[in-house]
Amino acid sequence: MENPPITSLNELDVTKTDVTIKVRILKLWKLLSFKVKNAIHAVELILMDEDVGTKIQASVGGNYLVKYGRFLVEKSCVMVTKFDVGDNVSPYRPTNHKHKLFFNFSTDIRSIDDFGGSIDGFCFTSFDVLRNRRIPQDSPVDIIGYVDGWFPMVDHTSSNGRVNKKMSLQLRDLELEFIYFFDLLYIFINYFLFY
Repeated sequence: MENPPITSLNELDVTKTDVTIKVRILKLWKLLSFKVKNAIHAVELILMDEDVGTKIQASVGGNYLVKYGRFLVEKSCVMVTKFDVGDNVSPYRPTNHKHKLFFNFSTDIRSIDDFGGSIDGFCFTSFDVLRNRRIPQDSPVDIIGYVDGWFPMVDHTSSNGRVNKKMSLQLRDLELEFIYFFDLLYIFINYFLFY
């Protein structure tokens, strides 16, 4: 079977409907249904292409998991065609990509072995770049360092009235540079420190 031309994630937009992407599934998580107990509403994915390591968020409805579930494995590589592209208007955006992919019933997913991109998808940002604010605001970044100190956890009420736990951290890198992260949500602290 001849492979179709591959479209980079940077080249995707809502007008391109018949393209093929070659990606690694970096991360996936399940969203539970509010209506049916223990039912999966959707699976959210972070996908990365092999050329420049561009990442994009994707969504697979729970009713399509019977068809696609066996392909949705973290760190696996897939070729995907016949999907929808829309604007990513989610308040939680784990990638910088302005679009989001939506897999539907006609989407075709095929496992592949020949993927030349990164295995983990990390692109670490130096403390100096963060300290000098040389990244766009609200942009996700990858950092690595030692937790050198932390401050007491406090309750914080968000704009919608929900009470969250927040904590501030001091991180240190290998060059003994320090950076402070203030008011991190407890859920993210758990993920990064204990995952």
